[in-house]
Amino acid sequence: MRELTIQQVAKRLGLNPRTIRRWISEGKLRKRAISQRTVMVDPESLIEVFGERLIRAKFPELFPQESGTGQEK
Repeated sequence: MRELTIQQVAKRLGLNPRTIRRWISEGKLRKRAISQRTVMVDPESLIEVFGERLIRAKFPELFPQESGTGQEK
């Protein structure tokens, strides 16, 4: 799973970026520091906080399409 920017997470979840930063500093969400100024949010921690169903709906690109849909040609 790829990481997401604080801005991406905040926008798609309808939250303020400060909330996401606060949750990272409180340990509710995990981060990966790319540089001193660039922080990415760990998607697994989003699933732990919000549940897989919501994160699948808001961030479908995190979940690769499953093969074997049962419709063969």
